[in-house]
Amino acid sequence: MYIFLGLLTGALVISLIKRKKKILFMGGLENTMSLKEQYNLFTKNINNEVIPHSYKDIDKLKNNINKSPNSKVVLFSAGGKNANEVVNLVNNPNQIYIIEPYTCNRTITQKIPKKNILGGSDCKTGNNVAGIFRADIGSKGHFDSLEKMAKLIK
Repeated sequence: MYIFLGLLTGALVISLIKRKKKILFMGGLENTMSLKEQYNLFTKNINNEVIPHSYKDIDKLKNNINKSPNSKVVLFSAGGKNANEVVNLVNNPNQIYIIEPYTCNRTITQKIPKKNILGGSDCKTGNNVAGIFRADIGSKGHFDSLEKMAKLIK
């Protein structure tokens, strides 16, 4: 009986450890591609639970981070403007990834590792704050970066 309970407890602990973390995704502007389309590109090749947020809905994102401070947070394009507001809400700044943020005349906190910031071709896509670039991940463009970066984040 005790052996059975020990095995059952061990199996539960292992399943909890292997459980994938949630990803809280904040999209960019929706004039070219809707949030749903951005979400679909980002989630195309990952199995994690992903909770989408509009770039305008910072309060919803903050609330979800407070509920799940171990979640990974992904900020895309215009969503990247919120990096400085959410960095202190997560348990570890390594959990935050920023994909091609608009950073003309803006800075992003130094707390987020540069390796977690993907830049495009100019400050409109974060090349002045990035640690990795489109060419580093084989991305052909702004929206393609969503799918390529998701493979690295999962």
